[in-house]
Amino acid sequence: MLFMTNPFNQKDYPVVLFDSQCLICNGFVRWIIKMDKNQLIKFSGLQSDKAQLEIATRNIPMPENDSVVLLFPNSYFLESNAIIEILKMTRRSSILANLISRIPQKWRDALYHWVARNRYRFYKKRNYCPMPDSSEAGRFV
Repeated sequence: MLFMTNPFNQKDYPVVLFDSQCLICNGFVRWIIKMDKNQLIKFSGLQSDKAQLEIATRNIPMPENDSVVLLFPNSYFLESNAIIEILKMTRRSSILANLISRIPQKWRDALYHWVARNRYRFYKKRNYCPMPDSSEAGRFV
């Protein structure tokens, strides 16, 4: 039996893992697609087999209410650190990333956890994963 070290291909990175049933997460992905003019970032739902295998293989410590995860071939970022790195990568939002990174991580993550815990209270949970349009389909792995 062959064991994969990474279920994603090298060309898939960087990849953002997100809760595909969450309207806030989907909105954030739509925003990243709009801001990432160089189309560097790829996306995968946290519920996908590839994402679950990647999380298990790397022993990524997932919080109780899921998380946004930014994966690179040999590293990853979680929660507010993932958001900051994603903002930096869009280059259009590096000033915002710089401002957010000045807030102590403990406070950033506390706000992140509060939103994550309450996201389905703010917006209804989806039973399906919305399909990207044909021009964006190659960005979802």
